Amino acid sequence: MALSKILENSITDGVVSAAKLKDFTAAVDLNGVELILDADQDTSITADTDDRIDFKIAGVEHISISNSSGDTIIKPMVDVKDIIFQQYDGNKIFCIDDGNFVSVGGNATAPGEIRIYEDTDNGSHYTGFKAGNNTASVAYVLPTADGSSGEQLTTDGSGTLSWSSAGTTLANDANNRVITGTGSGLNGEANLTFDGSTLAVTGATTISTNLDVDGTTNLDAVDIDGAVQLDATLTIGANDQGYDVILYGDTASANMTWDTSADDLIFNGAAGLIVPDGQFTLGSTAVTATAAEINLIDGGTSRGTTAIADGDGVLINDDGTMRQTNVTTLKTYMSDLTLTTAAQTNITSVGTLTALTVDDIALDGKVVTMTGSTSDTAVFTAGTNGTLSIVTTDAAAAAANITITADGTFEADGTTITLDSAGDIVLDADGADILFKDGGTTILTLTNSSTDVHFTVEAQDKDFKIIGDDNGSPVTAAIFDMSDAGTLVLNHDIRIGDDGQIGSSSDADAMTIASGGAVTFSQNPVFPAGGVSVASLDIDGGTDIGAAIVDADLFIVDDGAGGTNRKAAASRLKTYIGQNTPAFEAHMSSNQELSDNTATKLSFNSENIDSDSTYDPSTNYRFTPAVVGKYFIYAMANFDAQAVDVMRSANLYLYKNGQIHKTSYFDNYDNDFFYAISPYVATVVELDADDYVEIYAKFDTDGSSSRRMTAGQYTTFGAYKIIGA
Repeated sequence: MALSKILENSITDGVVSAAKLKDFTAAVDLNGVELILDADQDTSITADTDDRIDFKIAGVEHISISNSSGDTIIKPMVDVKDIIFQQYDGNKIFCIDDGNFVSVGGNATAPGEIRIYEDTDNGSHYTGFKAGNNTASVAYVLPTADGSSGEQLTTDGSGTLSWSSAGTTLANDANNRVITGTGSGLNGEANLTFDGSTLAVTGATTISTNLDVDGTTNLDAVDIDGAVQLDATLTIGANDQGYDVILYGDTASANMTWDTSADDLIFNGAAGLIVPDGQFTLGSTAVTATAAEINLIDGGTSRGTTAIADGDGVLINDDGTMRQTNVTTLKTYMSDLTLTTAAQTNITSVGTLTALTVDDIALDGKVVTMTGSTSDTAVFTAGTNGTLSIVTTDAAAAAANITITADGTFEADGTTITLDSAGDIVLDADGADILFKDGGTTILTLTNSSTDVHFTVEAQDKDFKIIGDDNGSPVTAAIFDMSDAGTLVLNHDIRIGDDGQIGSSSDADAMTIASGGAVTFSQNPVFPAGGVSVASLDIDGGTDIGAAIVDADLFIVDDGAGGTNRKAAASRLKTYIGQNTPAFEAHMSSNQELSDNTATKLSFNSENIDSDSTYDPSTNYRFTPAVVGKYFIYAMANFDAQAVDVMRSANLYLYKNGQIHKTSYFDNYDNDFFYAISPYVATVVELDADDYVEIYAKFDTDGSSSRRMTAGQYTTFGAYKIIGA
């Protein structure tokens, strides 16, 4: 049975869901029409190509089944995509990859495996292939032909396999290794190598008989436990390349060492050098002194009483060279003696000294002059009546300072003390306090507290005043009233810089004053009880917004009529008042032909407005509000027989959820002179969020040639939410 017949006889809306295909006794002929399977109409089966079935999923044609000479062809219809077989848990077990290979997937507990089973007549065993715990992927290329009997597969190290003759296994193969037998194969010895000229052994070597070496033997270390007889010259090292030689004695730490790094022969510990008298030569000069004579230089304790005479010799260190001079020369050198030692216990002058110079200190009468450096002096002069003048001079005019450092208290006590400086006067108190006293009583203290400066009025309840002169008259500019917790009393105005701030310790920017005088508060100002009356709010002088009100604009609202003013956005006001949305209106952009006397959905496919995208103008041509409420719904359509057939009746239906909800009906059965009419239907409908509304039309004429629904200004379908309903 053809599906078109089913629809013609019983299913007027074209939806197969009203019937069960299994109830038909004859085969259902879809005639190449797409069979849609799911609710959103993007999964289907179709056979619009001869001898081929196409499967579409999520709107994409994924796979087709066809035949070729009796072979079944399964073909993916999307290029550069794979065919993947998954287990229920999503694990990929098999993949036919677009990259021209197939893969067997593994999982978290085992690798993938390919199994080839034996003939079932022989049993159920199989031969399997698995991947190991690879550190890198590898693909093997098989030989292009079978090998000979007894040959084995070998790899070239890059995955290409070939047939080769079987051989003995060589373990640890590497360049130049000497091969040894293991009893079951061969092994390349890493510690025994021969490069064609040199045999190298790493480790111990045992030689059971004599070792005869004709050439030069290079030994890094030699341990000889027996006697050695050398019949020729022993040379250690070479010119410009020496080596240490150590000869040990029987006493611990006693040895003679030739230290090649210092080129010295060193006797260590109890080792000593014994040279017979007259057999010691330094350079080309023989040393004739006896050991006893040499010992006198090293502090000999034996002294005689022989008187020193002018001709006697004395040993002198002459700028690093030991020389001999006589006592007469030494006496002449010491005849003009200047005492240069740090201190003398007693210096006596015979007679009166008119002036005395001791180092850089000159004493002359009542004047003491001390010279620090050339022309830089400090002069102390005692004058009449006990006056004292201290004058410092720096010839370079740099800084002839006077510094007085006392280990205790430094006091300057005079009738009047004047500090007169051509530069600055610096008070530097390392104790952090500078005190101002009157008759011994402290009245003001300046204190350094972590580089903060503290002014402290020491007397109880006494004020700190700042007094100046205003045009010849004294004026008290400011008073810090200490008897009132430091209240500041200003005599006149307060001015702060543009955009300056006035605040409290907890809110430093409570008030900001701009350059134009505008005052900005960081907190809402608190007015006296009763607040500010409405009459006191003057908005007449305000500037009009000069633009349409938008959602972000703010209004002042008395919250709950409780006397608390709050701000509210225009969007809130709009929500409170309500909106006629969701709303839409659409029309037909092209004519639509109807079957005679058959209710057909009209395709209003061109939107005029759609505030919330709630109308579908492309597939279902339906309005789904998405918001619960009462809606005003309206529609108009033009029924046109085009002066060919005579109109008998016209029905314009408003459907809700697939059922007729409201009808506009025109009947001209007894007056056959109407060819076109535009019925209108409108109603108020209460809709849930997922309800939907559609427009259907049924057209009955006396002929069968033309039943057209005219597009354009003759058609409209719209709806909007009713505020407050």
